[in-house]
Amino acid sequence: MAWYIQLTRQELFEQSIKEDLSMIEITYDKVVHSSDHFDKILQFTEQLIKQGDAYMDDTDGETVSLSSSVCSNADITDQLAATSTYCL
Repeated sequence: MAWYIQLTRQELFEQSIKEDLSMIEITYDKVVHSSDHFDKILQFTEQLIKQGDAYMDDTDGETVSLSSSVCSNADITDQLAATSTYCL
């Protein structure tokens, strides 16, 4: 009887990244997840907003994709980078 290991989507995603890194000869010391740091990310986000260095945008994804192009996104990115205000 053959035994098959069933990997979760997360495990498959991690495995794929590890294989990609190996292919381009990049090594790593440990695997970390951004979800392990959500509390810290939230604290930094709130700090940036309170300082006036960032803001939140509640535009829905469909509106953004319909009104944006690669060129306009690059222009907007350049404009935002020229200021110290970033959209999170």
